[in-house]
Amino acid sequence: GQAAVIGVFPDITERREAEAARQNTEQELRKSIEHNHAQLKNLLDSVPAPVIVASKLEGKILYFNQQAGLLTNIRKLSETAGATSEGLFANPTERERLVQTFGSMAHVAAPTEFQINAADGTPFWALLSGNEMIYEGEPATIGTFIDISGRREAEKAARQSEEDLHRATELINARLHSLLDSVPAKIVVASRKDGRVLYMSSAALPLAGVADLQELPVVHAPGFFTDPGIWKLILAETSKPGGTYMLECQMKDASGKEFWADLSICQTVFEGQPSVIGTFADITGRREAEGGHA
Repeated sequence: GQAAVIGVFPDITERREAEAARQNTEQELRKSIEHNHAQLKNLLDSVPAPVIVASKLEGKILYFNQQAGLLTNIRKLSETAGATSEGLFANPTERERLVQTFGSMAHVAAPTEFQINAADGTPFWALLSGNEMIYEGEPATIGTFIDISGRREAEKAARQSEEDLHRATELINARLHSLLDSVPAKIVVASRKDGRVLYMSSAALPLAGVADLQELPVVHAPGFFTDPGIWKLILAETSKPGGTYMLECQMKDASGKEFWADLSICQTVFEGQPSVIGTFADITGRREAEGGHA
């Protein structure tokens, strides 16, 4: 009949211990993550090349090392509210191309050329390599680059030199053609490699059956000789020291008409190709007069 209280009490020691263990584990994990991040930053800081890390989705600048701060405008961008890594590129849309390149290369981007902004805002060419990564818990891109402006300038100068050389060569060849055309002789130039006729003076064109050099078909010098062995003889003799090789032999024109010719031939380089250049004169009348025609 006395007033009293009644209660039950479960043993929660294990639950409290589990919660404490979980809290300890979370703290340990957080410390481990912080330690890993510190180690990663220390590692990136020690890299003797510019390194930049940016959020993949928004392009937010997450990290850059000292080299990147010195060579690009990344430090200024990081101090500007709302600025992203797009401002690193001379053409802001290039960042999207870089992100797409990562995706198409299975998280590994092959070195790609971009124009990026220097610390003073001047664009320069860089060869950028990068990867995808998780940085402090979020998807990110990490990139490094080398300045290739000097190489690009050298390539541009080399292309310009090649173009200048090509134009100069064309001018020289045009003058050479003009000079040869002014000579009142039958002149033929043929490649030593395959005998292809590279040039014929106006006086020699009837041999090929044409009146204009522009109409000259692909013809080969060996076909002008009735004896195919003559061409081999010419190549052998003109390769010897001593200058000009002279001979008399039978030739034939495009119609197949044969005639006796007096040839003077030497080796040369024509339009960059090892060649032979020769003149010939029809001596059929003289040979007939001497009774020496075949």
